[in-house]
Amino acid sequence: MKRIREARLAVRLSFIVASTFLAMLALSALAMVEQYHEMRAARIAKLRAVTEMALSVAATLEKKVEAGQMTRDEAIREFRDIVRPLRFDEGTGYIFSYGMDGTTLILGPTPEIEGTNRLQAKDAKGIPFVQEEIRVAKAGGGTLTYYYPKPGQTVALPKLSYVAPFAPWNLLAGAGIYIDDLRAALWAKLLRFGLITLAALMGSALLAWAVGRSITKPLSRLHSRMVALARG
Repeated sequence: MKRIREARLAVRLSFIVASTFLAMLALSALAMVEQYHEMRAARIAKLRAVTEMALSVAATLEKKVEAGQMTRDEAIREFRDIVRPLRFDEGTGYIFSYGMDGTTLILGPTPEIEGTNRLQAKDAKGIPFVQEEIRVAKAGGGTLTYYYPKPGQTVALPKLSYVAPFAPWNLLAGAGIYIDDLRAALWAKLLRFGLITLAALMGSALLAWAVGRSITKPLSRLHSRMVALARG
């Protein structure tokens, strides 16, 4: 602080300008991050609604089982046939279901995997995502993120999923949505705003230097004349 107080006027003005712009940059970055979390929360709400819709189908079929209108196996088969073709998010979103032992019950884009056990399956980052889904479901349901390819693609992308249990059948159901676009949009906004702020900061600093010069230069001439007068 002592150096700032002793600095020239132009430097002090530049410091004030820089401090103001850095504060604006920090506030704007926080606002963008908050917007990201709001968009993420909206997607979680969507996933939860889709998952609960699938579980409502299971609950309706379970009532028929309890009424003796069908067997449990018949109810599970009908549940799979109803839920498997459902899609959202332009076909990239679908409902999946696993038994609590890791057996694949529904996997829309790859029905050939149904019936296999994926308890040891890992994503591109080495996360055993089926185990994680089971863990979250047993805790009452919730969200998790892992890396998984979009239907028809091979590149693993970040995927946000919501899972919930269905205790009568000892299984979980869930839905996922890819969030690579959210992250890309956030970083693009931060980079764009950072470049704009940097350009504005440089322009303001130059203006502050020019203003400082316009004040200090006449004062310097006045000081020189006063010294000359004092020396006669």
